[in-house]
Amino acid sequence: MRPSRVAGRVTFAAVAWGTAIALVTGSWAPRAAVADTSSPDSSAVTVSGTGEFASLKISVNQTAGLIDQVVHVTWTGATPTQTGFMADYLQIMQCWGDDPAGPTREHCEFGNSADTRGGPQVTTRQLNAGSTFTDPAETQVATADNPYNYVPFESSTWVDDPASPGHQIHPTVLGNRQDLGKFFDAQSTNELPLNATGVDGTGEAFFETMTAEEAPGLGCGGVSSGPDGQPRTPKCWMVIVPRGETEVNGQPSTDNGAGLVSSPLSQTNWDQRIVIPLQFTPIGLSCPIGSPEQRTSGQEVAAEAVYRWQAALCNQSGTVYSYSKASDDAARRQLLSRSPGLDFITNPVPASNPAAGGISYSPVAVSAGVIAFNVDFRSFGGIALRAKSGQRVPAINLTPRLVAKLITESYQLGAPPNDPPLTAAANPSNVLGLTYDPDFYAANPDLVGLNSGGGDILMPFAPSDLIQELWTWIDGDPAAKAFLDGAPDPWGMTVNPSFLKLTDAGPPNGFPKQDPYCAPQSIDNTGSQPPDLCTLDVRPYANDMHDAARSAARGDTLSRAQWDSTPPQPHYKKVPLQISGQESVMAFTDAATAARYSLPVARLINSSGSFVAPTTTSLAAGVASMTASGVPGVMSANPRSTDPAAYPLTSITYAATVPSMLTSTARANYADFIQYAVTAGQQPGFDVGQLPIGYAPLTPALVTLALTAEISLRNYVSPTAPTPTPTAISSTHPAGQTPTATKKPTPTKAPVKTKSPAPRTTPSSPSASATVAYIAPPAAAPVTSSFPAPLPATTSPVTSPAPVSPPGTTVAPAASTAASTAVLQPVAESRPTPAVAAGSARYALIVVLGLGGLCALSGPTLLRLGRRRPE
Repeated sequence: MRPSRVAGRVTFAAVAWGTAIALVTGSWAPRAAVADTSSPDSSAVTVSGTGEFASLKISVNQTAGLIDQVVHVTWTGATPTQTGFMADYLQIMQCWGDDPAGPTREHCEFGNSADTRGGPQVTTRQLNAGSTFTDPAETQVATADNPYNYVPFESSTWVDDPASPGHQIHPTVLGNRQDLGKFFDAQSTNELPLNATGVDGTGEAFFETMTAEEAPGLGCGGVSSGPDGQPRTPKCWMVIVPRGETEVNGQPSTDNGAGLVSSPLSQTNWDQRIVIPLQFTPIGLSCPIGSPEQRTSGQEVAAEAVYRWQAALCNQSGTVYSYSKASDDAARRQLLSRSPGLDFITNPVPASNPAAGGISYSPVAVSAGVIAFNVDFRSFGGIALRAKSGQRVPAINLTPRLVAKLITESYQLGAPPNDPPLTAAANPSNVLGLTYDPDFYAANPDLVGLNSGGGDILMPFAPSDLIQELWTWIDGDPAAKAFLDGAPDPWGMTVNPSFLKLTDAGPPNGFPKQDPYCAPQSIDNTGSQPPDLCTLDVRPYANDMHDAARSAARGDTLSRAQWDSTPPQPHYKKVPLQISGQESVMAFTDAATAARYSLPVARLINSSGSFVAPTTTSLAAGVASMTASGVPGVMSANPRSTDPAAYPLTSITYAATVPSMLTSTARANYADFIQYAVTAGQQPGFDVGQLPIGYAPLTPALVTLALTAEISLRNYVSPTAPTPTPTAISSTHPAGQTPTATKKPTPTKAPVKTKSPAPRTTPSSPSASATVAYIAPPAAAPVTSSFPAPLPATTSPVTSPAPVSPPGTTVAPAASTAASTAVLQPVAESRPTPAVAAGSARYALIVVLGLGGLCALSGPTLLRLGRRRPE
């Protein structure tokens, strides 16, 4: 080839690729529509104690833009906690109060935890600790109706004063556990009454920041009318009370023989408090009532992104994009209805469906299914692990066979008690739970002897394409498939017979709980006869993936297996939340929701034998490994990809609609949504309008696909030919397929208003993802979770060390804890984004798309140039 022609093609290719990259970096989008990327520690704070705690330094990784989420609290310079919480620990709570100096103790949510370790009053609001432990600084005195001298709890809300009509007061309750239940109880409180410090003087806690919806008595982020009728939002705070080795009377805690006794709210202890202001994102509509609304709905994995995009879109255009969660099957049925709206799905309507040709697909988000966990090291675990007792396990590796055991009730802890096929007498090889399983130790040699439970995972009730992808990953693994078909693992463990050959009809899209056994119960000491305990009592479903992740973060197994014989309706009630340092809950959720609740996620083994965490790099590799779905512009997930860098449960969300069934206004509004989502909405960050952690930015190829669909939708002209006959979809289908059933033709109709979730993305070519530029994670206090986090573009693929071989089999190599862990910070700051209308700038995208198309044409040229020798 002549040099001039080579130079021309290189220049052509460079311009084309530059244009594509400009799309993803937002150069062609309205730049003022999105704030600069912030970091999770942009609102991080570090504070120091005073007095005897002057060496204590406490850091919180996020204090602004808060929602109901989990923040990471770490500390240094503390004295190691004495065994059994005798002394030297931290007590953490959330409070409200408008005084700039901080809240009063009456305004703190504390004293109703199920954690009763430590001294008699240390987890309560009781000030009366006996005459021996009288606090000389205490001014509150006992009364006839408050003989134990509880600190009352005063709510942030206002109510009419019954003693003075026309006036309003803050409702107040006595601080005993029963009265506190009017505002928070052991199941709903977020207090962390006992937090241990390790032998090196450091510690950590994962604290849930609650909004007015979860904690009405605190009112954080909520707006209510004050006594003057004006709207007000209370200031909110995190309060940490450090406890040492001295009691309120100035004497050593050892004088009691059982450690500390007094409440953190006792005045001397309260005077040592450390207060940190918390800023919450306001709850409620970001657009005024009466704004035009467009309905969107679909898969839950889109939710975190849509919630971020909604406010920015409203500020920009004035249109409200409502969003309602629905299963992928329901979203596909909605597409074939008379009012399709904008629906979020992963798998398309099959090309064989007569109506499939009229559906437009736009990739909007790349994320992943994950197995999140909240598992602590235990003091009775392996000797090598006991020094970590009470700390959260930072990383685990899972194989398809281990996951199959967890979701088929095959561990004894995952089924009703004494389930006959799982008992030691009937099946001596079926182990108690995941962390006792030699199969688990083979994949996690650094966790031998963990012994922290793990009978199953919290499973969402609704079916989804993401769940089907998980089953496809399991079913495609020979060892896992053999286990499901009845073959024992190398240590003799077999599948629960109720799940034998479960995947023979194809990977399901839900989590069946089909073990019929119910455990008989004995008559209790009141003479009451509890009914049998069945699977859905002991191991119930979570409502959805959000419920599963939040429950796992709270140590909530959702189990209803605690018998309450109280008349007149004896019943099973929820078991208490697991206490800090003794938690063991796992959940199937999506990467963004796991990040929101600061949950680490398991590294899953892919078909190359590498254990991979869902990072932006591994999700990009997963996208590049996807295959054609048979529907133009839509890719199918490939859980059995052999790319060693690919995360096996990578998934793309598509925003789908039927242009012929929409009004021109709806088409324009949905086009605006797609345009924003795939340009400004792909900027990773923590502000309103940005892409939350847990999603990977779209590749240039996916952005081009989405904007092509957006322009076609915006410029759609109704044909004169009749609308194709839509066909309904059944609720369940094998992997990659969706059965169809005929439906009557429907005329074109104006759309019903809808809500808009966050979509996923699919590459038009496997190599496209290699061009994405990723943002390096900020330097912050160490977080021990392994979620998808923005990583540098130069990050090398995850690799594995030498394989670990259990008896009689070969187990895939297990990556070291440090090697493949990518830290994912919780969903963070939400601030209003400057609103700038796109105006005529959007039409420049037509030119951009043309240039983007040239990128594909230039690819073969560049490849040939790379192979040619110099002439």
